[in-house]
Amino acid sequence: MLAKVETGEADAAFVYVTDARSAGSHLSAIALPAAANAVATYPIAVVSATDHADVAREFVAFVLSPPAQDLLRRAGFGPPPAA
Repeated sequence: MLAKVETGEADAAFVYVTDARSAGSHLSAIALPAAANAVATYPIAVVSATDHADVAREFVAFVLSPPAQDLLRRAGFGPPPAA
């Protein structure tokens, strides 16, 4: 939907915050009340059948690390849910 707004095919759309931020100044975003927001959850885990468990664990640890969480926050993602 973001592309339709950017090209003028649509006047408005609901898009993820991260998508709206990626558009830069090409569009205006409005904040919704917290109760109206949809929250997307992106699970992360090491698949038990993998042949690369060590690398997968390193990747999960990186994504959950403070530097990676800072990058994700700056892109518009929220913090991971409490375990």
